[in-house]
Amino acid sequence: MFQYLSSRVAGIFLFLGLVVLRISAWADANQVWLLGKQLNWGCWFKEHYGFPCPTCGMTRSVILTMHGDFHNAFLLNPAGPFLIAGLLLVALVALRLPLAGLKEIKSRQLALGLSLYGWVFACVMLGQWTFKLR
Repeated sequence: MFQYLSSRVAGIFLFLGLVVLRISAWADANQVWLLGKQLNWGCWFKEHYGFPCPTCGMTRSVILTMHGDFHNAFLLNPAGPFLIAGLLLVALVALRLPLAGLKEIKSRQLALGLSLYGWVFACVMLGQWTFKLR
């Protein structure tokens, strides 16, 4: 019973975190705003080594995805939309909402799915980094 309840609480907090991000942050291709204040960030990695890091553009990509601008989000970093899709899926599974006819996802299946997702996410991020370096 407690495990079932804690899973739902985790799903609720994950979903609420995404909602708060959607409400409080805004971005375009060059800048990020948080609570209406422009954040003047730069990539430390790029400033010191002269080329982008694997996560360059990820913050803007995630925020643009949350605002529905999938095209620009994908152009900045394709891992951003992939991350948001994965987080939403995990939140839905944790909330125990029915997904396309799936009845119950067991913890072993969830662990395997999350591991597979993590590997695919890493490949997407490293793939886009390799592409940017060329």
